[in-house]
Amino acid sequence: MKRFLIPLFIGCAVVITVTQILPYCSLPYNLCDTTPVSDRKYYFHVTRRESDTGNGTERTLPTYLKSEYPSLEECYRIIEEGRQYVNASFKAVPDLTEDVEVVDVLRKGCDEFKYRYHFFNKTQEKTYSTADEMRFSVAFTILIHKDLHQVASLLGAIYRSQHLYCIHVDAKSPKAMIEGAKLMSACFPNVFESSKRESVVYASFSRLRAEINCMEDLLKVPTNMYNWKYLINLCGQDYPTRTNLEMVNQLKSMDGGMCLSGTTQLNEIAVNRAKYIHVLKNATVGNSTVQVLQQTKQLLDPPPYNLTIAKNIAYAVFTRDYLQWALVDSVEGKALLNWTSYTRTPDEHFWATLYLYPKSPRSSETITWRNIARAILWKYNATENYCGGYWQHNSCVFGAGGLWWITDRQELFVNKFDIKYDSIPTRCLRLLIDDRTRGLTTDKNPHQQPMKT
Repeated sequence: MKRFLIPLFIGCAVVITVTQILPYCSLPYNLCDTTPVSDRKYYFHVTRRESDTGNGTERTLPTYLKSEYPSLEECYRIIEEGRQYVNASFKAVPDLTEDVEVVDVLRKGCDEFKYRYHFFNKTQEKTYSTADEMRFSVAFTILIHKDLHQVASLLGAIYRSQHLYCIHVDAKSPKAMIEGAKLMSACFPNVFESSKRESVVYASFSRLRAEINCMEDLLKVPTNMYNWKYLINLCGQDYPTRTNLEMVNQLKSMDGGMCLSGTTQLNEIAVNRAKYIHVLKNATVGNSTVQVLQQTKQLLDPPPYNLTIAKNIAYAVFTRDYLQWALVDSVEGKALLNWTSYTRTPDEHFWATLYLYPKSPRSSETITWRNIARAILWKYNATENYCGGYWQHNSCVFGAGGLWWITDRQELFVNKFDIKYDSIPTRCLRLLIDDRTRGLTTDKNPHQQPMKT
């Protein structure tokens, strides 16, 4: 693991209104833009593509945009039109920036990379953060396997010097992705790659193992360097909906509690995932041989310590105490982890099963589907097409038409996004987050109050 630098926590509460002339406006960052909203344009991304196919054909922009980089005013219009006309069709605007292009930027130096992806520098953190924010450290795991450009945009949106970030890169990732993640993590004292790298197979134990590798690394960081109390697990297709201050206020309102959503009522599919032994098999897909998880007819032994299997959403807000107990201190956690390696989608039952165990440091004896960590639009829950994009594994990959649904949510993050399909949702979310970051003292922010947990 890399050597960490001890962060300096600067207590500085600054109240700024949107109409003030902001300091440090010579800095290359949109938070310093003082032009009227109707005239404002933001440029976040590395490459402006002029064609969809690479054959020189000029891209036809949607009629609702003046350019493929939307203004804040255009984002508000997309949201309102989507809300008013559910199923409204918005033409997608792909961003086809390749991994090698991001690597080229990183090779030019960290300053160039931070500039391109608009990371907060120390001056901006001091100007747009409260003293409580600067003292409140959060740990993040980020599992990635593709689209370095999108990952860099995600990290730029959530980065603060007081937080701690562990990135796990799938061992099967392209060479440019692996190199880019290494160069990117080297740019920051509080961003590092996991000490162990897994080759992740969909629905297999490797997905959970990859995340736990990062969690174990984060737990090893001394508390006198980064004294985080909460951990949020992410993947490269997530994006925040809340500002850093809103996230901090949400976590503080939980008063040391944990938010893990799930149920003890299992349907037949969920039962079979932990009833039979599952193994990895080679399969031919096109001209390639890949590993897939297959269910055998062999029954799996009952779970250890008379644990009752429960189902959970894979994404949660974990407390440090719970992770320390589950992954390090308890024999029950180690035994269950070994047992789940033979199941399907263990990341969707490992956490809740341990959480409901009487000896765990839990904040509740029950579990519900309420989740503040992640909003996911499931196909079977969508009475109308709120997605605006397309469906993958029965969950929505959002297009611009789903922005109104996203901005109505109070969860901390939304999943899924694919900027090579449509870059407008994440670009607009970044604009909205940045605008609220500098205007949190106004009455126009609908997300100022934490969700009830």
